[in-house]
Amino acid sequence: MASKKKAVHPHAKWIRAWLAGEQVQYRNLITPISNDWIDVNNVNYFVLEDGDEFRIAPKTVKTIGYRRFIARRSDDGIFYMDTALEPSALDPFGLPSDVVKWIDIEWQYAEVEVSA
Repeated sequence: MASKKKAVHPHAKWIRAWLAGEQVQYRNLITPISNDWIDVNNVNYFVLEDGDEFRIAPKTVKTIGYRRFIARRSDDGIFYMDTALEPSALDPFGLPSDVVKWIDIEWQYAEVEVSA
């Protein structure tokens, strides 16, 4: 007996991406209320409608500057490590008042994804 090939849902690629945790967006090009992309929040968005267009939501990347430092609490003298973000609320001399020593000699930078 010959096996039949299963029909693949036209939006299978987007359904799999959504199930894998990607933020999928859609818009309808035939009867647009607006041209905005709309976040897919449940599987009902994948119904078969003419003109539906899907995409993975673009990632927004932000660069964060930081420096780690060792400080000492004035009330009990306990040392602790903390992080200053750039630009930060540093005092006019460039250091929080309780800093003993910078751990990082220069500002460090990390790129992080943020919601669009």
